[in-house]
Amino acid sequence: MNGNPMLGQPLDAGDVDAAARALGTSGAHVRAVLSVEASGSGYLDGDATGLRPPRILFEAHVFARETGGRYNDSHPRLSSARWKRSLYQGGLAEHERLRRAAVLDREAAYRSASWGIFQVMGFNHAAAGYDRLADFVGVQYVSEGLQLDCGVRFIQANGLDGPLRQSDWRAFARGYNGPGYARNDYHTRLAAALEHFQAADAHADDHVTALQQALNRAGFNLAVDGIRGSRTDAAVREFQDRAGLAVDGIVGPATRAALGLAQEPAP
Repeated sequence: MNGNPMLGQPLDAGDVDAAARALGTSGAHVRAVLSVEASGSGYLDGDATGLRPPRILFEAHVFARETGGRYNDSHPRLSSARWKRSLYQGGLAEHERLRRAAVLDREAAYRSASWGIFQVMGFNHAAAGYDRLADFVGVQYVSEGLQLDCGVRFIQANGLDGPLRQSDWRAFARGYNGPGYARNDYHTRLAAALEHFQAADAHADDHVTALQQALNRAGFNLAVDGIRGSRTDAAVREFQDRAGLAVDGIVGPATRAALGLAQEPAP
């Protein structure tokens, strides 16, 4: 359980919509990037205090670079001239690695970890919109929405919003993942993810269009645009009130029957 309701807030649809507006693209594009490039959840399970720490990976090779390699011999598990997968411990243990490195050099340690849902490196804090590293780290604890905002700013700062809008996944993956992007099929995975989310959105639009048409047959005057906005929600509630149904805004079996809509199949 999160000990502070203001911290560790999960991503919601409004965050994705805001990111899409900022990038000038669709929610499907944002969700495609999240599904391929993001870490799943931006948070780990709560620790003993109830705080949900942000997901991080401490990069020993980056710490070595940030500190000029002066800890490579004395602390080889924290500072390494080369990237080594075996040094990762995962989960909360990454925060312990970060803590131990911070004892040696706090600024370098926090610059050497990747943070949150998009795993933006600490040394990229300015590109993510924060002049001060401490401010960048601080927002990682607040919400996945702010973590997503860091990712959006990073994409913009690196000129990747253009390829994203154009669905130029090779250019996007090259800029985001580096020149070795093709080895992990990032470009093809992103293209497939976009196709999946666009199909899902089209299916959802079809359901909303049918709902709006049914509400109009019931006497409302809605734009039939496949978008469930505030006017459609208000019409659903008003219809439920008129029909003597529970006024909850949910188009469940009773509301669908009253509107003459086919019942949705059970999942």
